[in-house]
Order: sequence, then C-alpha cells, then structure tokens
Amino acid sequence: MKIVFFYSSKVFPVTEHRKRGRDTMQDCNDHIGRVLMELWEFSADGLNVELTDIAMLSDQQVSEIYKSIIPLSIAHKYSIRRVFGTKHTSGDRFGRQVPALLAYDEAGKLFDIYPRMKIRQAACRGEKRSHYPITIFEGLEDIYRRSRNNA
Repeated sequence: MKIVFFYSSKVFPVTEHRKRGRDTMQDCNDHIGRVLMELWEFSADGLNVELTDIAMLSDQQVSEIYKSIIPLSIAHKYSIRRVFGTKHTSGDRFGRQVPALLAYDEAGKLFDIYPRMKIRQAACRGEKRSHYPITIFEGLEDIYRRSRNNA
C-alpha cells in the first residue's frame, strides 16, 4: 500500500469549506495539524508514505494529478469538485488550500481519496440526498485499519 499526501509549503490550508447560499460550514481539514504526525507513524510502521509539495510542481502537473482522481470519485460517488475547487474552477485548491491524500494498493491502483464529500442516499422517496465530509484524518484511520486487516 502506498499513501501520497499532497500539500503546499506556500499556502496555509483552509479550515472551512463554505457551501454557497447556506449558513453551514463543512470542515474539510479537520485535524490537519495531526496528519503529518500520523503519516510519520505510518511510515515507521512500514507503510509506503510519500509527501509531495505542490509548490514544486507546475500547474499542469497538479491539474493532471487532479484529473486522474476524477474517475474514482465518480465510480464511488464521492463529491470532490467543491472540496478541491468551486462550481466553476474544478481542482483549484487541490493540494494547496485543501491538502489531499491519495491511497494506492499494492498494484499501484488508486483506491481512495481524502478529503471528500460522501453522498448519503435518501432514506425514502421524496427526501433529498445529502453530503457529509470525510476528512484526511478520518481517511488515515480507515487506511490504517485496512492495512492491519491485510497484514
């Protein structure tokens, strides 16, 4: 398993994700300060951890990385567009204001993306679907459980 963490050394991550037209705030970067410590511990436990500073990559390279995660987000019904960008500028915040964590299996195939908004299906007909955030920190906990189950 390989974990790749994208961040920017030039931009401080935002701690809130504002949904336009609503008063609610979605906290995409909850516990972001503890993420690097957790990644270091994962590395000490033998997991392959890679830190990538987006500031060292060109805009085209960042855009290609972002576009490579879109098929997985569609397949798993993850909403990432407004987490990493806006309605009109998809992926602008990827790795910059919103750090990203990608998880790959042993074959090198991407299997998870954090943070993301997961779509909660309506319980009954007529109800609206809703979205709830899954943070990088929560993703690390999930990845750790998976790695222990596979070991």
